[in-house]
Amino acid sequence: MRRAKRAYFNAIKQAKVNHLEMEFSKMDEVGVHRRFKTRTPTVAAYNKAEILDHFFGLRERPPPLGHEEKDYSAADCDRNWKALGGPLANEELETAIRSLKTRKACGHDGIFYEHVKYACQNVPWFSDAVKGVFNSILRLTHYPTVFKRADLCMLYKANGRLGPKAWRPVALTSCLGKFFELLLKRRLLTALGPPPDYVHGFVPHRSTITAVESIIRHQQQQPEEARTITVTFDVAAAFDRIGHAHIVAEITAITGISQWGDLVQSYLHGGDVHLDGLTTYRATGIPQGGVLSPVCFSASTWRVGRRITDLSGPFSIKVAIYADDFCVRIVALGVIGLSAGVRQSLGTLSAWSTEAELAIDREKTEALADSDATADLLKEELAGTDAQFISESIKRSIRWLGLSPGLRLR
Repeated sequence: MRRAKRAYFNAIKQAKVNHLEMEFSKMDEVGVHRRFKTRTPTVAAYNKAEILDHFFGLRERPPPLGHEEKDYSAADCDRNWKALGGPLANEELETAIRSLKTRKACGHDGIFYEHVKYACQNVPWFSDAVKGVFNSILRLTHYPTVFKRADLCMLYKANGRLGPKAWRPVALTSCLGKFFELLLKRRLLTALGPPPDYVHGFVPHRSTITAVESIIRHQQQQPEEARTITVTFDVAAAFDRIGHAHIVAEITAITGISQWGDLVQSYLHGGDVHLDGLTTYRATGIPQGGVLSPVCFSASTWRVGRRITDLSGPFSIKVAIYADDFCVRIVALGVIGLSAGVRQSLGTLSAWSTEAELAIDREKTEALADSDATADLLKEELAGTDAQFISESIKRSIRWLGLSPGLRLR
């Protein structure tokens, strides 16, 4: 297996080298100049208070939890421990250690993954301490506050915008904390069970390519005379603004284990965010850069995907979800069925976004119809409805996740 994997990546590397050699061999003097000409570095500045307020909101202290802290008895702790998988096994710890990625940035504590890996493998008491902390996290359903700190590094997007929208915050968190997140993530994935086939983000062996392919396959299975529309939805600032209560409710509903909801709520609540000496506290959103947080966000989309898939009417519908990006393809024999599918899918997604304290970014919505005739009829059918903006977003070609989920408009 290792040899096959190594051969696969070596083949990719060689293909890239061959492509570059071919590209360079065809370059003239102008082409070489364009590719290698020096560019003046962009000099840009940001207002740290404005950045923190835009992405997280300015707060002097953590927001209220929403309920009183739970005071567990010894029996309660034992029940929590059992519900969340019991004590940490040596095999779990060793598997997690082997999967640690090296050469990654550390958080405020200066501890790298290399330190964690070395200590676990060479310092006997350290492994015992890790087990003790992890088991306490399970027993108390409490994630330690010290691991919630995030120090921001700002990346300039050079997208032509001004203010916070011109910057992307990258959060550096404790590698030791992320090691505990990794252990929790593996157990949460087991509790959640197999992910639905329409979820492609943060799922092993799935990618942007499998997401787009699932949409294309749905089209290929439909009659040639059918009318189709493909709609891509973008949820505005989903990672920064999704409500914690929604994530907790979804994970509790999927796993059927209330202790997972309590632990995830503790993990998400009140993380402190630091930028150039200024501090605020997270009230919504997930810790970007975390190990457990992507799984939490992905799980919050599982049931809305099922609700869209289960919509019934004179149409066939397929949804693909990649993180906060949704793609819906609707197929019907007539424009009335097509419009019904559009309205129902929009209504379902809008209801979910409201529950999650989010909103669909209508300006980024794009749609692709199978023909000009279908596009014109759909505009008439959806005029004056909440879905009118979708018909107005129809283009001759669209891209989703950097790929094309359908043919160009005929």
